[in-house]
Amino acid sequence: MDKLQVNTNTLDISKVKEVQDNLKTELNQHPNSKVVKINKYAGNSKYVPIGIVQGYLDRIFLSWEWKINEVQVIMNGVMVRGSLICLTHAGNIINMDGIGASEFQLKKGASTLTPDTLNSKAIERDVPKAESEAFKNAAKKLGNKFGRSLNRAEQFEYKSDGNLLNRLFKEEKNG
Repeated sequence: MDKLQVNTNTLDISKVKEVQDNLKTELNQHPNSKVVKINKYAGNSKYVPIGIVQGYLDRIFLSWEWKINEVQVIMNGVMVRGSLICLTHAGNIINMDGIGASEFQLKKGASTLTPDTLNSKAIERDVPKAESEAFKNAAKKLGNKFGRSLNRAEQFEYKSDGNLLNRLFKEEKNG
């Protein structure tokens, strides 16, 4: 009879911290300047295109999923709220919510939104635009890599603290 092997793997907290530090370091690197674009219609604000955001998610996370939680018509536009759910290589789940909105395009010369003044392509253009904005809004919350600090005066860089665990466990023993 074959011997039954016993799994003797134990959780090595220092390895988990190393994986988390590596993730935080990667998330808080600024995006490659070659991929950053300028939106001339939004005060020349900087942004990372959605395709690049998706590529970064593919590269950084084990898997990720985008879920739309709500689509709502508000006044003369549409609002989309969704959740970006990412699975890290350490097995942690990160969930970031995002909101995006887009104003409905009206026919040329129209000033009020009515069924007759709505541009015939408005729904198929403006709802996906709001969804894209919600998705990018959620991704920005993950870190600088996704454009979090592109339009901010203050910049934040993550610095790993290798002695944090030693200090925590020392305080716990002394406490």
